[in-house]
Amino acid sequence: METSMTRLSLACTVPLLLAATLAFRAGAEPTLFEATFSLKNFGTPDPVGTATGVATVNGSGGGAHLSTLALPGGLVTIQSTILPTTTTTTPPFSQVIVSMTPGAGSFTGGAGTGVIGGVLPVPGNVRVCLFLACAFFVDVPFTQNGTRGVGIGGTIMAPLPATGTITLVGAPWAAATATINGTAGPVTSPGFAHGPASLTSSTAQPSGVLQPVTPVQVGFSGVGPPLVLPVFGTLNVHFLPEPGWFAGLSAGAALVAGLGWRRRHSSRASPRRSAGT
Repeated sequence: METSMTRLSLACTVPLLLAATLAFRAGAEPTLFEATFSLKNFGTPDPVGTATGVATVNGSGGGAHLSTLALPGGLVTIQSTILPTTTTTTPPFSQVIVSMTPGAGSFTGGAGTGVIGGVLPVPGNVRVCLFLACAFFVDVPFTQNGTRGVGIGGTIMAPLPATGTITLVGAPWAAATATINGTAGPVTSPGFAHGPASLTSSTAQPSGVLQPVTPVQVGFSGVGPPLVLPVFGTLNVHFLPEPGWFAGLSAGAALVAGLGWRRRHSSRASPRRSAGT
């Protein structure tokens, strides 16, 4: 009888333990994350920076489905020198020097079948070197007045020699594939959101991943044939287990192990009790 009751207790405890552990994590408002920011297709190498921080997921509502997200800013500063990729539409510069610090972001729209997206400005500067060793250059800000630019939307313009112009056309972020019609044709960059093991409707769980993309259309005019260079900002956010989540899981694992030991001990002891009666 004791062995049967122990088995029943174990069978009931395991699903309750898993449900309680997931509920604890899903209802947690502050969430640890690791994020990798990259700027792709400007040339080689891609500027990349990685940082960890604490995000606010789903406000106070909790839940496994990601519907809102607030990310802190200023976690990483990226500086990189980029050489143009040799193609039939080589940009009219010898190199670009990028310096940027992604700001705080706010994302919404993930409820139901909606695509989560929002604004995360990327303050910084791109120095466009027109000759070797950057003897002559033009500085172009990534954002202006915090109201337009990369990660926000709108156009930023800067003069090039003579009558030339360089433009940056920004857009908000979205966890969906972004497309820019460049001079050489359409270019895409993937965005997505998924939970652990690539499952849907569980992005806010530990090991969930959100990857929003912001397209940046870089245009050159007045210095040869007009050129549109498709550049993409990519933010890969990986949600990490919290210490409390680990603690709950460890305590639950210890409980299950203890019940298993008790069941094995009882099954060994039962024959001896029978023999003595």
